[in-house]
Amino acid sequence: MNILFSLGKNKITNHYMNDDLYNQLSNLGHVIFNPHDRSLTKNELITMIRDIDILITHWAAPKIDSDVLLNANRLKLIAHGAGSIYGLVDECVFDKKITLISANKVMAKYVAETVLANILTVYQQTEYFTSIMKSGNWKKSPDDYSRPKSLYGAKISFIGFGMVGHFLYNLLKAFNIQCLIYDPYLKDESLKITSSLDKALSFGDIVTVHASLTEETRGLLTKEKLSLIKDNALFVNSARGQIVNEPALISELTSGRLFAILDVFEHEPLSKKSPLRKLPNVLTQPHISGVAARYEFFQAIFSDINNFINNKPLQYTVSKKQWSLMTRWL
Repeated sequence: MNILFSLGKNKITNHYMNDDLYNQLSNLGHVIFNPHDRSLTKNELITMIRDIDILITHWAAPKIDSDVLLNANRLKLIAHGAGSIYGLVDECVFDKKITLISANKVMAKYVAETVLANILTVYQQTEYFTSIMKSGNWKKSPDDYSRPKSLYGAKISFIGFGMVGHFLYNLLKAFNIQCLIYDPYLKDESLKITSSLDKALSFGDIVTVHASLTEETRGLLTKEKLSLIKDNALFVNSARGQIVNEPALISELTSGRLFAILDVFEHEPLSKKSPLRKLPNVLTQPHISGVAARYEFFQAIFSDINNFINNKPLQYTVSKKQWSLMTRWL
């Protein structure tokens, strides 16, 4: 099998690949490496993809469209060592019967872990009490005893229930939560689902966003929708910032009515002038949830490539339906 590893060897690639993974890759077949310290251009990919059986991609890879496929005379598998593959391939890939695999499922588990850790950090007021201790103090007043909150029995609203939502829900079950899910594409009689976004938003002590960014969900959480979230609730977004009207969210947070955990923003990197950086009721992260699994992305992909070569069942395939519901690179 001829395998094209389209990633350039640079600091970003080295963050996701180590010597052991390069050895695993080399053992899969005849590997052709991107000779540059950057991603391939589309024209470079068109040239290099001839006689390639398996194409390995990552973020910033050129889009695989009909122009690329005209020269892909042997391509059978596209293996994406990251999450959403929607913006990477055109629908024509499915017409050509090319198999897609993605590390989206691997990443989702670790994003869910990060979300849970952040919720507990906010609920237990970890940052607040750490700052007190580092300043040389103990408890400020008897009121400090009322600051921490328990996650046990909390009401949690899921806005979207993709892979991250599923993993987070399973982690939260240990806390005996009450759950309400809004996801128009979800059909599971074992879960409590509502067809009303308004009802979901007004239900939760915690409102956590896990919808894919699509034409349908962009701007979904408007000023009016955010106003439905109950006072003192915790709003969590680890999906995409463009799903939320960010100025409206900032207004709600500036008023002190809500708390928030935000790993994603409308424009990234987040402006240094953004109020979100300084509001005391907001925990912010630089779109980094899930990266604890960085080596596992390609480990999973290389394992599935080996399965593909040996005609064994695949673990990380992306069907056309799954592809159509994935986050767009808008």
